[in-house]
Amino acid sequence: MFLSLWFQMGPKQIKQLYEIFYSKACNESYSLDLSSERNKKFIENFFINLDSIVPSEAIGPNLLIDYFAFAFYYYSSLEMKRNISLNWIIGKKMLKRFFEREEGWNFYVDNFLRENQINKDELRYKMLESVKDYHYDYLKISLAEEQEKSRCADTPARVYSCLETTTLYNHRSHICILCHQKPFCKQLLKKVNPLLYENRGYGATDQS
Repeated sequence: MFLSLWFQMGPKQIKQLYEIFYSKACNESYSLDLSSERNKKFIENFFINLDSIVPSEAIGPNLLIDYFAFAFYYYSSLEMKRNISLNWIIGKKMLKRFFEREEGWNFYVDNFLRENQINKDELRYKMLESVKDYHYDYLKISLAEEQEKSRCADTPARVYSCLETTTLYNHRSHICILCHQKPFCKQLLKKVNPLLYENRGYGATDQS
């Protein structure tokens, strides 16, 4: 069910991310042609290959944004003379590089994002907003997210780790319920992703 959502929305999500990152990294606007059979096949193969590597429930905004950030950083760091093609970004070679990346890669990618004024929170909001009419279960518990939440002890550091790797507070999560940082995390969710905050049923007036 979850993967089927991303197969439905996949082309639109890839187009959105590709055009944003391309405009920043290449300093020119670009419109990805989704009517192209070649591009359709690239995108279909990308999600099939991705689903063979990670659990279906892990495929969502956080993973896709991190993936595109890494891929565009990689080619930008090589100072490519040619335009960065779609297949370079979502092909098998880049998937392999992403999932076999060395520890500490995020330092350089974060610098790339800052230098190019790319805001991950804004991207998450746009992606979640684009699927809101597809009856996505915003309360669904993701195994991948639960694993990320459990990496850090119950300290303020956990919240910032969750900000980078999860969709933040979810009252169906046993880890979230027991976490002493949940009031702050919930308010952080309201700040960085008000759409998701409301879709999880907390409401605009919730102050807890």
